[in-house]
Amino acid sequence: MRVFMIVTALFLVLFLTLIYWLLAFPISAWFVVHVSCPRRLRRFPGEPAFPVNLIVPCRGSNSYLERNLRAFASQDYPRYRATFVTNTKEDEANAVIASVAHGNPHVRQLVAGVSEACANKVYAQIVAVQSEPRSEVFLFGDSDMRPEANWIREMVRPFLDPRVSVTTSHRWITPDARGFAPSLYTILCGYSCVGLASPFLALVWGGAFGIRRTAYADMGIADLWSTTASDDIALSNRMAERRIRPCYVSRGVSASRECHRSLRAMMKWYNRQSLTAKLHHFHNWLAGLAIETLVSLAWAGSLVLLVVEAAAGSLEYHALAAPAIMVCIMASSLITKLTYPERRDIPLWQWALVTLIAHFIVAASLWYSAFQSSMTWGSFTYTVGRDGKVIRVDTMSSTASASDKPEENP
Repeated sequence: MRVFMIVTALFLVLFLTLIYWLLAFPISAWFVVHVSCPRRLRRFPGEPAFPVNLIVPCRGSNSYLERNLRAFASQDYPRYRATFVTNTKEDEANAVIASVAHGNPHVRQLVAGVSEACANKVYAQIVAVQSEPRSEVFLFGDSDMRPEANWIREMVRPFLDPRVSVTTSHRWITPDARGFAPSLYTILCGYSCVGLASPFLALVWGGAFGIRRTAYADMGIADLWSTTASDDIALSNRMAERRIRPCYVSRGVSASRECHRSLRAMMKWYNRQSLTAKLHHFHNWLAGLAIETLVSLAWAGSLVLLVVEAAAGSLEYHALAAPAIMVCIMASSLITKLTYPERRDIPLWQWALVTLIAHFIVAASLWYSAFQSSMTWGSFTYTVGRDGKVIRVDTMSSTASASDKPEENP
C-alpha cells in the first residue's frame, strides 16, 4: 500500500510539473505581450532618434528577398543606415542588394569576406559593425523577414530607458505553402517567439535584436563573436554573466513568408537549432531535452495505457492522464497562437493537432543533437568545442552546397 501511495504521489508530481511547463511559458508570454510591453511603452512615451546601423546579413536569393530588403530599406525612421552584407562577391544576393541600393541614400552594400574562426554570418556582422562604429545602436535583422515600416522605431524605442542595453524580438511565420512540414515549422517558430517573450528565459534571437554601441564595446562582443558559430546565444551567455536581461519588443515581431516545404528540410533546420543550443547553452538544452522527453513519454505512455485499459474494459482514474495531457498540449499551442491572434498563418485546428506530434519531433531532434559535435550551415561545416568556440571550419563541395541550398532557411 505504501509503495502504491509513493508511486501515485510521484505520478501526480510529474503530471503537475508537465502541466506547469506546458502552460507557464505561453501564459507568461501572453502577459508580457499584452500587459508588460504596453505598460513599459507608457512610461517612455517619447520618440527615439538614435543613429542606427541596421545590419542585414544576406546569403543566396529567392523570390522574397528583394521585397524583404526593400522593407528594411524604406523604414520610417530619420537616422539610419541599412547595411546589406554578404560574405563573397559571387553570392547571388549581391545583384538583388545592388538593385535595392540604387538611388536609396539609406542603403549601402558590403562584402565582408569569409572567416575560418567563426560562422560567416557572424563574421559579416562583425565587419558591418566595424564599417560604421559611430552609430549609437547596432540593429540586426534576418533577410527572410519583412518588417513593418516602423520596425526600427519600435526596436530602438526601449533604449529611451537608459537601463536597457539590448532589445530583441522575433518573426512570425505566414507560410507560403500548405502541408504538415510548413504547419510544423510555423508552430515551432511560434513557440520560439513566445518562449523569447516569457520571463522564464533571458535570451536574444539573432534574427532581430539591437544593442547599444557602448554595451557592444563594454561586453567585448566583437572578440566574443570572433570564435563562435552562434551570435545570439554567445551574446545571451555574456549578458547572463553580467546579469543583463534583454528587453523583448512585442511590436518588433515581423512576418516571414518563407517556410520549409518538406519534413526533411524542416528537420535539418531544427537539428541545427538543437545542436546550436547544446554547444552554446548546454543547461537550457538539457532542460529542454528533459522536458520534451518527459512530455513525449507521458503523452505516449498514458495514451497506450488508455487504449489497453479501454480494450480490457477496466478503465481506472489514472487512464484520464492521456486526455488531460492532450488537452494541456492543445491548450498550450492555442495560447501560443492567441499571443499574436492577428497574425494570419495556419488554421487553429492545425495549431491544436499538429502540436500533438511536434513534441515527439522536438524530443527526437534534441536526442539526435546529443551525439553531434559539428553543424552544417550553407556550404560550411563548423566543428565546435565544449567551450562553444569554433575549432575547425570545413568547406563543402560546390555540388553538395548547391543541393543543400533549397533546404536552407536560417
